[in-house]
Amino acid sequence: IRMEIGDGVSLVDENGITLQSGRRIETSTVVWSAGVRPAPAVLDLPVEHARNGGLYTERDMQVRGRPGVWALGDCAWIPTAKADTWYPPTAQHAIREGPALADNVIATLRNEPTKPFDFTALGTMASLGGRRGVVAFPNGFILTGFLAWVLWRTYYLARLPGLDRRLRVTFDWTLDLFFSRDIAEFRVYTQRSHQSAAADAGLIPK
Repeated sequence: IRMEIGDGVSLVDENGITLQSGRRIETSTVVWSAGVRPAPAVLDLPVEHARNGGLYTERDMQVRGRPGVWALGDCAWIPTAKADTWYPPTAQHAIREGPALADNVIATLRNEPTKPFDFTALGTMASLGGRRGVVAFPNGFILTGFLAWVLWRTYYLARLPGLDRRLRVTFDWTLDLFFSRDIAEFRVYTQRSHQSAAADAGLIPK
């Protein structure tokens, strides 16, 4: 196992990767795994930052050391009830943080006590491609394969706004089960290629 620390990737091609330092690593397999970083503007704020640049908050989502300043979602490190643990920056947490933060802002304006954000994750799901997926349930059970992929799609279908959109997407996904995938090719030509194609078509002299 080879480990490179403190160097970024500037180029990936079919034969390997080139690091920002100029070093080259020849390989035919590249697995990319990246975390979540907040918007660059967050880094300029004069507050305490977490290791990925996010903002440490109290349990009620007020920025640590900045009463009246709030943060949620990808830019916030919101602590759980357990020491030294934080809620992950996932959608299922973010859509629940919003209403909870709004309630706390209203409570602050009314000089009422705020409430800590408290939520138990419902599990995680991911598509693995090829109509296969993986689902991790809160009790630790893990489901993989086609059924996990169906559960993943069903959940996102249920989150779509409007019955018309859900019906259209359901119809489209059902057709996808019985027909092969549509392949679209996008060709990007250079100016020289355009001139060569035009010459071959007789539009300009060769």
